[in-house]
Amino acid sequence: MLLLSLIIIMSLFIFIGMLLGYLFNTEEMSMLSSVSIATLLLLTSGIVFPIESMPKYIIEKIKYNPVVSGSELFRKAILFTSDFDSVKESFGILLITMLLVLVLIYIVKKLDKLNLKRERIDKKLLEKKFLFGERNAKTLPEFVVSIQNMEQKRFQRLLDEDSFKNWTQYILKNGKIAKKIAK
Repeated sequence: MLLLSLIIIMSLFIFIGMLLGYLFNTEEMSMLSSVSIATLLLLTSGIVFPIESMPKYIIEKIKYNPVVSGSELFRKAILFTSDFDSVKESFGILLITMLLVLVLIYIVKKLDKLNLKRERIDKKLLEKKFLFGERNAKTLPEFVVSIQNMEQKRFQRLLDEDSFKNWTQYILKNGKIAKKIAK
C-alpha cells in the first residue's frame, strides 16, 4: 500500500507540473504558477496552519486538496499499515484528480496542435499573398529589390490594396514601419 500511495502521489504532482508547463509559454511563467499553486495547496493542507482554525467553507472543501488526500493516504499507509478499505476515499480523490489533470493535459495538447496547424496554414496563405516578384520576399532587402523590379501598374495596385503595409506587419512583424507605410 505504501508503494502504491507513493506512486499515485508522485504521478499526480508530476502531471500537474506537466499541465502547467504546457499551459504557459515561458519557463518563468511556469515556475511562477507552480510556486503559486504549491503555496496555495500547502497553506490549505493543514501542514502549515491547523485545519480546525480555518473558516468553515474551506474546511468542507479541504478534503479535495491533493496534498491533504496524499498526506492522509501516506500517513495511513506508513503508520497504520492500513488495508485498501481504510484508504479508499483518499485514494479515490487522488485518482479522480489525476484523471482530471490527464484530461486537461490531453485537451491542452490537442488545442496546441490545432493552433500550430492554423499558424502553418496562415503563414502559407500569407506567403502566397505577398508574392511581389519572382519569389517571396522574406527579408527587408528582398522586399526592396522586389519593389524596385516591379512594374508601375502592379506597384500602384499593391499599394492600393495595402499589401506593403500588411507584408511589413505580418511577415516582417514590425508594426511601426507598417503604420508609417500606411500613412
